[in-house]
Amino acid sequence: MTVLLRALVVLSALATALSGCANTGTDAAERDIRGIWLLEAYEDDGNRSSVEVGSNVARTPWIEIGDTLQGNGGCNDFGSGTPGPTVQGDLLIPGEVFATAAACLAAGDGPDLMEAERALLGALWEHPEGISFTVGGTGMIWVAGDRRLEFTSTLVAPVPPTSPPRTALGRLDCSPGTVFEDRVLDRGQDPDQLVIAASAEVVSVEFDPPFWWGSDEQGKVVAGVALGDIRPTPYHIYTCKPG
Repeated sequence: MTVLLRALVVLSALATALSGCANTGTDAAERDIRGIWLLEAYEDDGNRSSVEVGSNVARTPWIEIGDTLQGNGGCNDFGSGTPGPTVQGDLLIPGEVFATAAACLAAGDGPDLMEAERALLGALWEHPEGISFTVGGTGMIWVAGDRRLEFTSTLVAPVPPTSPPRTALGRLDCSPGTVFEDRVLDRGQDPDQLVIAASAEVVSVEFDPPFWWGSDEQGKVVAGVALGDIRPTPYHIYTCKPG
């Protein structure tokens, strides 16, 4: 009987230890993936490309993973909505991710400066069920369908290049002030009402694709709205602010 009791105690302790190891493994995976990562290379259908600024990106792409996601794909900023990202074993569940809708174009017949961004954002948008990841040393690898992305860790996110503030956008002339941009996700809103809500000065709205323009009593455009071409789809709302 004494031998049997000792065996049961040992088995119970072993089961507790194994359970603790399993939980620690999951927690460790979540701890390992948190931080700032630079995209180093990407692979689509077996074709691997290294990230090169001026060749397949306009700037260094990066992602910060924590309670939320944020980063830049090489052209556009992106971030997570609610709920934010979660980790389930070796899967990163990105949650809802939205991004700005700028186009980074090379002059003439230059290179495609958005190729790497499409790979990164495509992985986040096209795999809501989860992205398989492995972390080793200072590197991280994602596998999302036919895509494979390679990252290296960094302590600080790359500093974005400085550019002068815009004073005009289309028919919206804010000089000597600057153009202010806000975004709301498309939930079936009436774009005319978004323009009216953007500025108390709006008395009329005109649709001039791809913009809805709001004018004041003197006919001057004081607000604009445009529907983005990314997922989830946002409305971009433009108004003026003093310089």
